[in-house]
Amino acid sequence: MSTKSKWNQIIASKLKEDQSLDDLKTEYDSGIVMEPNIVVDEVAGLNHTIEGLKPWINMATIKGSDAVEINSLALQALNHGANGLNLVLENHMNITEVLSNVMTEYLDVRINCTSWSVEEINAAKEGLDDTKYPNIRWIGKDHVTEMHISDSNRVVQFKSLLGEINSKNQFDIIITLSKNLLFEIASLRALRILLKRNNISNYKLIARYDIDGSNTLGDYDLIEKTYKVMSGIMGCADVVLTPYDGSEDARLSLNIHNVLELESGFKDVMDPVGGAYYVEKLVSEIIEKVEK
Repeated sequence: MSTKSKWNQIIASKLKEDQSLDDLKTEYDSGIVMEPNIVVDEVAGLNHTIEGLKPWINMATIKGSDAVEINSLALQALNHGANGLNLVLENHMNITEVLSNVMTEYLDVRINCTSWSVEEINAAKEGLDDTKYPNIRWIGKDHVTEMHISDSNRVVQFKSLLGEINSKNQFDIIITLSKNLLFEIASLRALRILLKRNNISNYKLIARYDIDGSNTLGDYDLIEKTYKVMSGIMGCADVVLTPYDGSEDARLSLNIHNVLELESGFKDVMDPVGGAYYVEKLVSEIIEKVEK
């Protein structure tokens, strides 16, 4: 009898009345169905190693149309634990004023100016001293392109993405995370592997999350944010975006990263779920669906 069969017998013997092994299966996005018990024989030969990993960046997203206000929020976000900035500038403004007193030589900064003209972006870049602002990533026309993946129909979106990407250009892939921890971890990892197989390397993988509505349980929203941040980290995203508006809720959201880093030790092991049977099998299922 195989190891799988032995485990199935053990599990079946522990089930409640009227339950079967089929009741324990989980159906994910795109019709992927996973059994709860994945054994070593099912992942033998799978090689989903993700190389060149670096610690994730806790990047605060700040939107606005006023340079002074954006600068104030940026400094506040950094003081509250962010180690990167995603500045969404709704209109043309003075970048030096936006980044006043921000030590960008030690930070990763995205300047999202997709609503600007090419001439406005180039003029803003020319006005900066490259030695003081070496780590700015300009998002806009003729610069870095944003490509968005929503929290549903991942296989279809991954296929479309691979068909659209021009490997000569730089781009950021922004994935909106759902509530499904394991599927999000596997999705992010699968996308990295698919991009590598297609010889695409000039990208950043960015995870973002939303909390829809309010919850009367209070801390529940914070818990949901925490496991979404965890899925971004364990999925090996380069950046996890946290919306920041200066509120207490935004401060707590930024500090999720600090707790995971300093108290939970998430940066002590670069790939904590690499080799986990269930994750590896789920990654394989996603890749197979995309490439089929």
